[in-house]
Amino acid sequence: HAVAFGLGLGPIPWLLASELFDATWQARAPLLALTAHWVGNLVATQTFPLLYATIGAHCVVPGAALLLVLLAPLARNLPETRGKTLSEIQAELRGEAAGLDEMSSTSGLSTY
Repeated sequence: HAVAFGLGLGPIPWLLASELFDATWQARAPLLALTAHWVGNLVATQTFPLLYATIGAHCVVPGAALLLVLLAPLARNLPETRGKTLSEIQAELRGEAAGLDEMSSTSGLSTY
């Protein structure tokens, strides 16, 4: 479970909370994201014995199916953040095109 979760949805709360939120939310967003992350871990570890007792070695199938279902919307909706400023990322999430004035006023520092 730990390896599959770490390679799948596990790192998302750690990465996105710092990349997608402005300074107003950067203290609170990781708290909310990581709380959801650990609740998901708790649910997975508490339901594993029941799943194993019920369906045996196929107990990984529900988790794999959930991962596949969740990866498609994530891949479609999450913006690429490499080389973009925070304001460009937030404009993309709002569905706006970054304006030339906004792009010219950035300091040249980008989020990697």
